[in-house]
Parts: sequence; structure tokens; C-alpha cells
Amino acid sequence: MKSFESVGIWFLPDQPDKRVPGTLSFSVDDGFALRLSGALTPHVFSLAKYSAIHGIVSESPYGKHISLFGCFADSLQLGISGIALETIHANYGFAGDEFIESAEELFDGAELHFRQLSTWFGYSGLKVAYKPEVQVSWKSPPEYTCHLADASLRTAFGLTIKGAPPLVSLEENASLSISGLDRCTAADIDSRYAHPLRMLLTFASDKIAWPERYSLLRRGPGRAYPVRFDRLHAPVRLDKSGGQKLPGNFLFLLRDVAARFETFIQSWLHFTETHPDFCSIFFNTCYEEHGFVESRFASVMQAFELLLQDEAALDEETICKFEKVRTAALNSVSAPSLAYTMSLPSAVELAMPTRVAKLMAEHWELIRGIVGTDAPHFIDRLFSTRNYVAHRGPLPIGVIAGADLYWLQQRVLAVIKVYVLGRLGFTQDAISEIVTRNPTMNHLKTVKAPWAPAGP
Repeated sequence: MKSFESVGIWFLPDQPDKRVPGTLSFSVDDGFALRLSGALTPHVFSLAKYSAIHGIVSESPYGKHISLFGCFADSLQLGISGIALETIHANYGFAGDEFIESAEELFDGAELHFRQLSTWFGYSGLKVAYKPEVQVSWKSPPEYTCHLADASLRTAFGLTIKGAPPLVSLEENASLSISGLDRCTAADIDSRYAHPLRMLLTFASDKIAWPERYSLLRRGPGRAYPVRFDRLHAPVRLDKSGGQKLPGNFLFLLRDVAARFETFIQSWLHFTETHPDFCSIFFNTCYEEHGFVESRFASVMQAFELLLQDEAALDEETICKFEKVRTAALNSVSAPSLAYTMSLPSAVELAMPTRVAKLMAEHWELIRGIVGTDAPHFIDRLFSTRNYVAHRGPLPIGVIAGADLYWLQQRVLAVIKVYVLGRLGFTQDAISEIVTRNPTMNHLKTVKAPWAPAGP
């Protein structure tokens, strides 16, 4: 998303005649800040909140009609002349050639542009020939379509030409286009399509993905083309480095799923829909590159356990066995308090190492080299470390700590990724190829596993 600052006139949707001049600034770091030379409502000695604000700006890389939502003032200055200077922030907004009247406005489609998308597509239609002068030609790469229950998802390529001879620049633009929607709100499009696709690109590229441009489309009577509205907001965890990993760091590219593109997209949307808790933790915290190692390890383990609860089902006999263990612990104390009862792990928690063992057994040939030891040893050290990180106390034998904890965390992430790839329809041979060509997973095979010596 492009940053910009522009002067304009601003008003409330239900008071279009009362206009206030002001300057709007937007950046991916700070979001929206609107500085008004006046107040939109009669000023009182309290900060105002506005559900929506409209404005027309003089300059914008998007449209000049700005619609802000979730607005709140964070400062109000009163001059001697009675003029109020109000500064307002907005949670999100839209820029286009028209205003959006409310957050419940309905749209027919959307377009998403991600930094990683061109690399993930792995195609280029540009060709350069020397005969002897330079000749440049462009052919649109193949497109792939996935038909969903209430929409269609399509890969798209375009070409942007800038400058004039003799200095001309050509830039290919890759996007994911969603069409055929039955009049959905922006929130519905975000939760059902944009957010799952963001998670898909994050998973595929092994790097946090945020849309560089996120447009909503609305058709109207008598219009040959839909009206475009760019959705603008400040991503909470945007990667500000501007860097892009090379294709070798991707888990997989479009060409790996091209032959089954439609079923793959359907599998991914189904997975994110049926694993909301896992996806929330995994994609919002586990790809962070900064922070305390122990905090990140705790988040990875929480995501792992949520995935296992959904996937590694245990039979009633096994659950009953762990329930008996918990009951015995409760019965060892006369009249246990509620606090004592709630502090004990549930049968599901007690069974977690058994769930991990079951999952690892199913994929052992793929993860053997990544884990770096036998499965029982790995599970013992994993849960000893997990319990120490969660509850602290004296450092017991076998706990992974310090810099080694980072490599343990990376191994757990690799096990999760291998399992999710299987759930998305990748064959054992395909996953084995991914593990072999992925630099991170290959590095884990060569780095000595940080296991402390087994305890007595």
C-alpha cells in the first residue's frame, strides 16, 4: 500500500453541507491520521467518535473520494477565537471514485496483490530479443480458475508500462481476482476470501504476506466496468523490511499445484474454515521474526496443540485412561479447592504427547532427518521444555534452553508444515521433494539437534 498525504474537505455522511478543511495522511506504519482545521461536531470537552467520515482530497495514488470508518479523535485544541483543531484516526478506509456510505456496503468482487505473488506464480510473459536492435514482447502467462460455491477465484497477470522512449520500464503485475460474489460486505469478503488467501501466501512463501493492494469492486446499472475501491489500513504485523525471499525459500509454487489448482484452493479454504483457532495462532504469531524466543516457542506449541486436537483423534479407551490419572490426582487431596481442580491438566492435555507420537508415526519417514533423534526422545524433550517455559521453576534435566530453543522451535514448525502439506493433498513424494529443496528444512537436517543428554 502506498503512503500519501493530501489536503481536502471533510464532512459526516449525514451532514454533507457542513464541511471542514483538513489534511489526511496515510502510511502502512501509522494508518490514517486526519488533522482538521475545525471540528465536525460542536466541540465539547471530550474526544469524539465517528462511525464514518467522507472527504475529497486533491492528490491520492488511489481515488480522490475517501471514506473512513471506525474513526476516533485523539486530540482537540481550542483556540482563542473558538476554532477547534481536531486530530482523528481511523481503523480503515476506502479510496475510489465514489463514496462508500456505510461499512455494510455490498460488493461484487475483489482483487488482491501480494509482494510474493509474482514469485509464487513462477511465470513471466516478457521476452527480449536482439535482432540486432532490442525487441521486447509480452504474452500473458496461463491463468488458473477455481470455481467455489458462491464465487470464482482466478489468477491474473497484467503489464504496466512507464516512461517514454528511449527510457521505458515494463513491470508485470500478478493478482488474485475474486468474482461472481452475491453482493457481500467488505467484512465478509475479508473473512471468507482475503484472509484465507493471505494465510495461503504466508504458508507457501514462509514469510508474512500482506496485500500491497486490496481492491473491492462494485457494479452498477448502465456501467460497462465495475467501480474500484481500494481498502486501506495499517497491517498490525506488516514486514517493513521491503525484502522478498528468493523462490528457493518458498515451500511450494503455483506450478506445484497447477494441475489441481481448483481442488487445492478448495482444500485450503476448507482447512482454514475448519481450523480457525490453529490458523489464528499460527499465522498471527508463528511467523514473527522478532521477540523473545520463549514467547515464540510458547505460541508455536499452542498452535501445535490446537492442530493436534482437531486432527489426531484418540479413542475413548485412551481418553478414559488419562481421565483416571486426573481423577486419582484429585482424590489424593481431601476437599480439593476449585483453584486446585482447575490447575490440573485436563485429560485432553495429558494425552497430548500421545497425539504427537501418533502424528509423528504417520509422517516419520519425512521428518526423521528434521527431528534429528528418535521420536520418544524428541517428544520427551519437547514437552519437558514446554512445561518449563509455561511454569518456570528450577531448570530440570533435558530441557532445551537458550539459543538451542530456537532450533527446537524451528523443528516443531517444520513438523507442522509437513503435516499441513499432507492435508492439502500433497503426496508423500511431493512433500519429500519440498523438504529436499527447501533451504530451511535442509539446514535443520545438517544442524546438530539441540537435545540435552537423556536423563536417568
